[in-house]
Amino acid sequence: MASADVMRKRFWDLANARDGILSQSSAPRQEREELQAQIADLERRMAPLNQRIREIEAPLYDINQERAMLARALGGATGPRPGA
Repeated sequence: MASADVMRKRFWDLANARDGILSQSSAPRQEREELQAQIADLERRMAPLNQRIREIEAPLYDINQERAMLARALGGATGPRPGA
């Protein structure tokens, strides 16, 4: 069994290794946090646009349902788009 002194030394060796790794990752972590802040800002700015798009496109569900029903009834033979 390891003595208390050996375990203490190992404890502090591990602490030093941990500190070294964390010092290497601090710069990329900071850069990531800055990007996350930018993303959060963009998401806040996009929220009203997303809402507006949902409002505008709300009728598409019913339109798509009816089109699908008609396409099934026609056996997929919907023909060319008029005027195309």
